[in-house]
Amino acid sequence: MTTTRATISVNGSLYVLAGDVDVEELARQVVAANRVGADFVSLPMAGERSVRVLITPNSQVAIATETPSTPGTATLDARRLPPHFDELT
Repeated sequence: MTTTRATISVNGSLYVLAGDVDVEELARQVVAANRVGADFVSLPMAGERSVRVLITPNSQVAIATETPSTPGTATLDARRLPPHFDELT
């Protein structure tokens, strides 16, 4: 079974998303929040946690996905993230 890993960066803050997140739906929510001027979007994170981020027309957002071809070969490894991301994984 291949697992896709996803992250979202909002204004420079990186969030590791839950494994079952619908990336396309999350992207639609971000765009919708932007279009109305500002709104909170819930980010389902790894570790059964979530965080809500305020998305505005000035927000810088990037969503990245990775599907490793061999288990354990993903380049996204929470152990290699900067220390302040420990609270997010």
